[in-house]
Order: sequence, then C-alpha cells, then structure tokens
Amino acid sequence: MTPDRLTWHLDNWAAWMSGKVDVGDYPSRSGSGLGHSSSRDFDAMCVEADKRCAEAVDAILNGIPPLLRLAVYNRHLGSIWELRCNGEAIYAQAIVVIERGLDRRGIF
Repeated sequence: MTPDRLTWHLDNWAAWMSGKVDVGDYPSRSGSGLGHSSSRDFDAMCVEADKRCAEAVDAILNGIPPLLRLAVYNRHLGSIWELRCNGEAIYAQAIVVIERGLDRRGIF
C-alpha cells in the first residue's frame, strides 16, 4: 500500500469518526428528470465502500495496544493524550500495524 493510500484510509476513518461522512443516499445528478441516472447508485456504493474501509480501520485500532491507538487518536482526531514516550515512534508502529491489518483484509 502506498503512503498516500494509507493516509487516505486514516483521513477517511477520522472523518467517519467525527460524523462528517454522510451515509445517506445522494440525489441523482440528473436535474432534468429525463432518463434514469445511475449516479445515485454509484455515489451510494462509493459511500458504502468508504464506510466499510473506515470500519475496518476502526476494528484494527480496537485490536491494538492502547498506546498505539492513542497515538493515532492524537494525530488524526485531535485528541490530546499525554504519551510518556516518543509519540512519533509509537505512531510509526501503529501505522505499520494498520497497514498490515488492511492488507490482511484485502483493502488497498
């Protein structure tokens, strides 16, 4: 997985955690009402896929040691947990665990 893609997954998870991801149905992009537009189905499918990816990241985080989880929370959710260790090193460990967890789930 590329670093950019892993960052996307973490940003997607952070948005999902903060409630910024709308899981509702999108209106069709066809404004004229003529014909049938499948964009609503496609957009809803994309939202559902993003939600599943966020849930996978959340499941991975729930299964790792609390110190690693807090480092991710501090970086991506703006939490302020005092870590009595090298926060950057702990965050780097967490990223490796998340990347491996996503790979095991077949999420790229």
